[in-house]
Amino acid sequence: MKRWIVFLLLFATPALARIGETRAQCEVRYGKATQVEGNTTHHHKAGYALRCTFHEGRCDSVSMTHRKDPNGRAAPITEGERTTLLASLSGGMTWTQVGEDKDSGAVDWECPTMEAFYSGRDAHLLFVGSREFFDRRERAKGTGPSDAERDARKRLEGF
Repeated sequence: MKRWIVFLLLFATPALARIGETRAQCEVRYGKATQVEGNTTHHHKAGYALRCTFHEGRCDSVSMTHRKDPNGRAAPITEGERTTLLASLSGGMTWTQVGEDKDSGAVDWECPTMEAFYSGRDAHLLFVGSREFFDRRERAKGTGPSDAERDARKRLEGF
């Protein structure tokens, strides 16, 4: 009986992003990409539209929305769905909510190796990226952590 429960928990969950997987692993998980743009693949699974970006051969960020209705609108991702998706990504680490804007429905979280945000207004988009993704983005703007800060963070990961 326990085997069936484990099987159902592993395979009956919604499309869950996996930061760090290869493109081939993502295609096994989400199916063949519906579109490929350079280092970005697009997938449809379990009612979600997913966009995976890759850096050095590994999935570095994933954005997801519900697939759009005939009027071009995506349904909101419920709090329960967000909780399930974030828990599946954390690898046992705890997500901490670090921000919320009740007017727009935006919420921000972080865990030791990832950051996430939900845009609740029009897009209804859940975005999850590795810390390295966000660090590269900040460095490109000239505001990211120094190499020493990044090295210290990596050494203390899981401490």
